[in-house]
Amino acid sequence: MKLKRYKDFINEAKQDQWTYKGNFKVTKDMVQDGKLIKDKMPDVVTGYFSCSYENLISLEGAPKEVGGSFYCGYNQLTSLEGAPVKVGRHFFCKLNQLTSLEGAPKKVGEDFEFQGNKLTDLQGAPKEVGGHFYCDNNQLTTLEGAPEKVGFNFYCSDNQLTDLEGGPVKVGRHFKCSGNQLTSLEGAPKEVDLDFRCHDNQLTSLEGAPVKVGRHFKCSSNKVDLEIEKVFIESGAYKDDYWLDLLNYMMKENIPLEEVKGWPEGFLSDNLKKSVKGVDKYKL
Repeated sequence: MKLKRYKDFINEAKQDQWTYKGNFKVTKDMVQDGKLIKDKMPDVVTGYFSCSYENLISLEGAPKEVGGSFYCGYNQLTSLEGAPVKVGRHFFCKLNQLTSLEGAPKKVGEDFEFQGNKLTDLQGAPKEVGGHFYCDNNQLTTLEGAPEKVGFNFYCSDNQLTDLEGGPVKVGRHFKCSGNQLTSLEGAPKEVDLDFRCHDNQLTSLEGAPVKVGRHFKCSSNKVDLEIEKVFIESGAYKDDYWLDLLNYMMKENIPLEEVKGWPEGFLSDNLKKSVKGVDKYKL
């Protein structure tokens, strides 16, 4: 008996796959008891695949590969198990009941959006997102699991974050973390190409903020007025050591040091003693 070669098995498996060329929309007759009927689902879709608004509780049976966008929002999903392994463009799963991102594609070509779920962390998220990453309006207490690189916007507003540890290192456009409970910006990316928005939090300083913000820096409605620190960052004077750079900037610009409320304990007395100007001005 002649044995089949491994590549013959692979070719036969590919021939058995159902590839749907174009866009595929799930209809009521393709769903039973909140689940996709597998026999009615293609293995590969070259265009977009939409199963939104179908009261789904599971993605088991969904295509393994989608060339365009994958839409599964406005359902009752608690996990993404069964989701495609590869999505060429956008992945939308907002307004479900998600408590985990396990099962999400490892790579999404453009946007990954899952606002309005019940997530407390980002474990299971794609490692790379070419477009936007929107995780606002969840219950996040940490950004652990977030992709390291986001091509465009990263929004984590309206969660329960106290810091930004675990967040992306590089954000191509806007970074928005407003409406949380932030007491620290530690973990923020070092550079943001356009806007950085951390307003409506509990911040007492901007320590940990990006060294460079390409356009707008919004930090209003925090625990103290951070306007001077914002101007300091926008000036480009922040290079490496936040507090020392801020001190040098304020002394150079003749800005009263008491205008900043968040100086670390003992920092001013220790550092001003090293400065002849500081000793004279502040009677140390």
